[in-house]
Amino acid sequence: MQSKFSKYEFTVLSIVLVSYFMTVLDVSVVITALPKIQTDLHLSTANLTWVQNAYTIIFGGLLLLGGRLGDIAGRKRIFNLGLIIFGLGSLLVGLANNMIWLIIARGFQGAGAAALAPSTLALLMDSIPTGEKRIRAVADYGAVAGIGASLGLVIGGLFASLLSWRYAFFVNVPIAIGMFIWSTKVVRSSKSQKGSFDGLGSVLSLIGMISLVYGILLLSDRASAWYWIGLAIVLLALFVWREAKATHYALTCF
Repeated sequence: MQSKFSKYEFTVLSIVLVSYFMTVLDVSVVITALPKIQTDLHLSTANLTWVQNAYTIIFGGLLLLGGRLGDIAGRKRIFNLGLIIFGLGSLLVGLANNMIWLIIARGFQGAGAAALAPSTLALLMDSIPTGEKRIRAVADYGAVAGIGASLGLVIGGLFASLLSWRYAFFVNVPIAIGMFIWSTKVVRSSKSQKGSFDGLGSVLSLIGMISLVYGILLLSDRASAWYWIGLAIVLLALFVWREAKATHYALTCF
């Protein structure tokens, strides 16, 4: 017989899954809306690519730092901060009336997602004890990634066709506000770990991850892609070497 989640565990799981779903959704929701965005804002094909890539690059580049910040400042605090940044970024994307505004807002969304994603999993681990319930919770968490990526294509297309591509982003705002209020009232604060950032290590990991994500996005252009991937390998190798010698870590506490 399966053990049931307690009321608190189920509530935290719900908050985590909805919030994570929202961040994964926005990776793909823009894809089917791109033609409408291009028409409305008169974007070139090159500029249109950055509407998608700005989110992915900032999300991937800041992911390690988002996790480390959660260790030091507290998972709940960074989770709520991520909700605020992501919700505000979504609002700014929906209000965008030119290319620069849109791309910066998408990057802002990516920064919020980078704070949210590691915090959601950490909150899950903190709130649900080891055993069958945690296995089920992690399985649900993994399923949300696939469902969110698939539904994003459908939702983006529906909003773009029936209403406006802007509503695909506006819809995130009330969800982020709701999750923030719910989290503030319900989720228990976790203990902050002692430690501080290694500044140089943080810079190496940030630039290394951004270079890696950008290189992967450019794989169709082999020469350019391998330049960025090579740079990422060098920077991330320096990051690992730096962490082995540092007294304050950029990524985890030991």
